[in-house]
Amino acid sequence: AGAKKVYHQAIAPTRSIISPELQLISQLQNISDPALKGILSNKLALALAKNLRVTCEIAQKITLDPRVTQLDMVRLLSIFMDNAIEAAYQVNKGCLDFAFFEQFIVIRNSTKYEKIELQLLDKVGYTTKNSQGHGYGLANVSAILRDYPFISLNTSSSHYIFQQELIITGGYQDEHCYFRR
Repeated sequence: AGAKKVYHQAIAPTRSIISPELQLISQLQNISDPALKGILSNKLALALAKNLRVTCEIAQKITLDPRVTQLDMVRLLSIFMDNAIEAAYQVNKGCLDFAFFEQFIVIRNSTKYEKIELQLLDKVGYTTKNSQGHGYGLANVSAILRDYPFISLNTSSSHYIFQQELIITGGYQDEHCYFRR
């Protein structure tokens, strides 16, 4: 009776959270950099805790290009993921999709806006949120990317979907690296 009680009170309620989380986090095994793996693990777990529908695809081994600092890549991913989670959380049955491919990273999320005015996004202080203290993340992204002319950012918004795509060109040659020529 005691074991049943512990199971129903402590273990059973976490089963639905642990299973999708473990499934998503298992995708992270292909990322060799521990800091990138850690930030993505944290952000994906946060998205699941907020009851977002989350998908993650990292089908091949990913190694950080030595031309990009670990700190800058962590900052970029953190900003993109935080923004995506916040936006998707404002939507009933919000979703977040994350994919890390050979030469690009895609973060897509649902949004409460049919279309966001993209030209305003990298202006310091601009935000689609209804609170103060926001509006610096994407301006910081623009500042970081100025140091990396081989990385471009494509942003799109339509039909209540917002997407950020980091594209890395001409770079580091390693058979296990997404930064290839």
